[in-house]
Amino acid sequence: MKKLKLVLLGLLVSLVVNAEDEMKQYDKITLKLVDGTSYDIPIDGNSYIYSCIENEGENNVQVIYINGDQQKYKFRRDEILSLSCIPLPAGIEYIEPEKMDNMRYEEGVFKFTESLHGEFLSVYDISGRLIQYTQITANSRISLEHLPQGIYVAKVNSETIKVAVR
Repeated sequence: MKKLKLVLLGLLVSLVVNAEDEMKQYDKITLKLVDGTSYDIPIDGNSYIYSCIENEGENNVQVIYINGDQQKYKFRRDEILSLSCIPLPAGIEYIEPEKMDNMRYEEGVFKFTESLHGEFLSVYDISGRLIQYTQITANSRISLEHLPQGIYVAKVNSETIKVAVR
């Protein structure tokens, strides 16, 4: 079973390495290690993954290198539980800014009227996970620019809007 996992990971790595242009359609690489830690590695069109054998004889070990958009990573193959390439958000390139009576989202920032003072803004990713939960103050502005690029759903009370973070 372990050899099968190794062969499958090797195949995935060789496919990604042999298709540099294909990396442009991915947003990140998600890596889970056997010790329970995980990494979400942002990638861009210049990112790549490659695998090699380091050391000689009985001390040799397969190593996976990942060059993300801002940082390089190195993992021993036997440390990796799973590796996934996450596609860019669903081909959606633009969402018209939505406006509600008491809030609006423009250029990465929510703007609220005083009537929402004390209420809470909940932001969910496309899979429904709660990403941000923030109390609204009078005339507050809440930025989403710290979030990874993607599509999100924002909710205040029973009103929801979809937003795109670029």
